[in-house]
Amino acid sequence: MNTFFHNTAVTALAKILNLRAYAFKVNKNSSSALNQIIVHNNQLISCKDITVSLSDMKDLFKQLTLKTHEILFSELLFDADVTDFSALTLSAFAATENLADNTAHTYFFSHNTTLSHFSSYLQKKVLANRTLREQMFFMKRNKLMFKTKSVSNYIESLKRFLLHLQLLMHFTASVSAQATELSTLTYCNSITSAQRTLLFDKSACLFMLRLQYTKNFHSTEQEASAVKYLCAAVSHITALYIVLVLSFKHFIEVECFN
Repeated sequence: MNTFFHNTAVTALAKILNLRAYAFKVNKNSSSALNQIIVHNNQLISCKDITVSLSDMKDLFKQLTLKTHEILFSELLFDADVTDFSALTLSAFAATENLADNTAHTYFFSHNTTLSHFSSYLQKKVLANRTLREQMFFMKRNKLMFKTKSVSNYIESLKRFLLHLQLLMHFTASVSAQATELSTLTYCNSITSAQRTLLFDKSACLFMLRLQYTKNFHSTEQEASAVKYLCAAVSHITALYIVLVLSFKHFIEVECFN
């Protein structure tokens, strides 16, 4: 029997063992090649062959934050006035966060009855403003219908915004998050009672990313977790996007595709 359980035998199992060993080797080499080791001193940050000053990095983060904020307000919120959302502060968002509530579709804003009207802000703004209404809709059989081109342009702006936001999350989280982690973030609880991974820390008034890992589950039979925080500016942009833009996106999807 032992002649079948090694990778030099001319058997199907030997082929599987060899392929498994090859896959492990490729994965190890690929991981090493893509590994980003960041070294910094008081003034410089080095990553592979690239070295930048701390002041340049700070300026990069500042410009990226401003650009993300610009796309949000000028394109997704249709040039809305910042003062319109003066009540939507981080402390207001965190005040009604309930981390113990695992009800499906619940998120950090679900229990905020005082500011709940902001969820339909964009829908009301577009319908009430004649210029925006004509930009987004056309009349068919006495019913307003979304213009395909306008919807496509809005979705493209949404994609650009999310790209900028994910870059901000990656660079400004307390510990840099991986791209695969960011792409699987959930802001509300699922129907399977799985808790969301994007939550508000009530004491810090910041968004925290609570990520679960199953990398060593086969050996430990336990999930590992990590908590990463977003800075105040990124937390606020993220919260405004979830409260104001996602509800309007859902409205578009229902009207266009339902």
